[in-house]
Amino acid sequence: MKQQSENKRTFWQKSRLIGILLSASLVAIWACSDKDEPSAGGTSNPPLVDFDYTIDAENTLMVTFENKTIGGATYAWDFGDGKGTSSEENATYTYDAAGDYTVKLTSENANGVSAKLEKSLTVVAPGTETLIAGTGEKKWKLYRECYSILIGPDDTDKGGYLKLINDGSRECLYEQEWIFKANGEVEFKDNDGFWGEYGPFGTSADEHENFDKCFIPSPATMKNADGEDVSAWGSGTYNYTYDEATGQLELTGLGVWMVIPKVVGTVEEEGGMIESNVPVDRVTPTSCVIEEHDGYDLMRVVFDDGTYNEALYVSYDNWDDEPALNIATEEGTADCTIQEVTKTPEEICAEKEAGAKDGEAGDLEDKVLTEFYNTFETESTNADLVYSPTSATITYGETDPAGGATGVGKYVRGTEDQYSDAKFNTAFDFSLENFSKVSIEVYVPSSNVFEEGGLVNGIEIFLADGSEDSQFWTTKEAYITEMTETDTWVTVSFDLTDCAKSRKDFDMVGLVFGGGGHTVDGTFYIRNFKFE
Repeated sequence: MKQQSENKRTFWQKSRLIGILLSASLVAIWACSDKDEPSAGGTSNPPLVDFDYTIDAENTLMVTFENKTIGGATYAWDFGDGKGTSSEENATYTYDAAGDYTVKLTSENANGVSAKLEKSLTVVAPGTETLIAGTGEKKWKLYRECYSILIGPDDTDKGGYLKLINDGSRECLYEQEWIFKANGEVEFKDNDGFWGEYGPFGTSADEHENFDKCFIPSPATMKNADGEDVSAWGSGTYNYTYDEATGQLELTGLGVWMVIPKVVGTVEEEGGMIESNVPVDRVTPTSCVIEEHDGYDLMRVVFDDGTYNEALYVSYDNWDDEPALNIATEEGTADCTIQEVTKTPEEICAEKEAGAKDGEAGDLEDKVLTEFYNTFETESTNADLVYSPTSATITYGETDPAGGATGVGKYVRGTEDQYSDAKFNTAFDFSLENFSKVSIEVYVPSSNVFEEGGLVNGIEIFLADGSEDSQFWTTKEAYITEMTETDTWVTVSFDLTDCAKSRKDFDMVGLVFGGGGHTVDGTFYIRNFKFE
């Protein structure tokens, strides 16, 4: 097998995508009949038209339609190819050729009131090979030779929260299977193993007996921390669409998931929901890229809405080639993650600014800064960099823990927000073109408890457009580093990227200590936060 090299900032080299587009877009069209009003005792309400369809696994030109209409008396099917029709309640139809078709079902009730529904589908010729489903079906499992799951605050620190390798820490995840089929179905097999994920299964073992461990899923054990039934996350069959041109994967059906169960992607009709502690019926990864290798293929599924979540799946030509469980080490894994083709820094910057502003001008007055700092000695010792009370609190003029005579800032993480941060908002859009770096002096008390899954000894400084972009974290500029020293003042400094210096839409500076994805408290001291 080919060894892959990893660069922390880039992952995938140029790959050939082969996919199958089995889309199902739904348009409901109600049409009341022109006939006379129904007789007394009848109904003028149109039927509630609905249907599902299943593409045959072997003959992928044959489609079975299940009528789920309520209140219908007669039915008229139009299969969208210009000749196929049926008046049966349920119908089966075989298309002559592969293609995209719009199927229409019209139903009329006993009083002549009608309604119709259209759905689009795509059928392919039998034996058509795709990378995601092969010629019939294709099994995928977590890759046992590289970082199989990466979770971090964003794509600049992809493994900042978790770098999962095949070392026995979450063995049950490596036994689970996703079987993608050419007819647009995907079957998930939990194989009697499930992981008690942070969030759905609580935040500690005190909240849920299965927190942070593998367990056997059952109706009794598949309850979240609030006692809600999450058994739909277990073994089941769902539907998918995959667009080979864009690398877009959509999964539908109650309980469907990939990477980790709670991550669902941005769902507009749910108000931008990106995580859920209960099963949902639609999951939309940011991207799904498949790459061919000798004897196996790799599929990288990424959710990059909010936090960064990535899983690397493998499908072997011969599953006897799959390595054993619990053989990976951090040293042996460090250089094997697949690389990706990256855009130029200029392209990335342009996309961020366009995404933050929808391609329009800034909403606040523009200001080119020449001074931008906060000493935290008092509330007035600053130049425009003013703390805005948020989930992490900063108090001014605190006693220097190292015994200095000058007052300093005290930063305390909130315990109610998993992604606690302190924000410095401005009443204007600022430009940093006059600056080349940002720095801050930090004192980390050794009384903080740093441990995996909890408080992280690290700092993040970010720049964002918070006034126009409700999901500002998706277009922010972030600078992140680990801290190693405690009980002493350390200066942390970052060189500003060209993008940070060229963007003119920023109106927020963020300061994060302790990582994210947890509610563990922590105390830090700060002084002389400045751009220079």
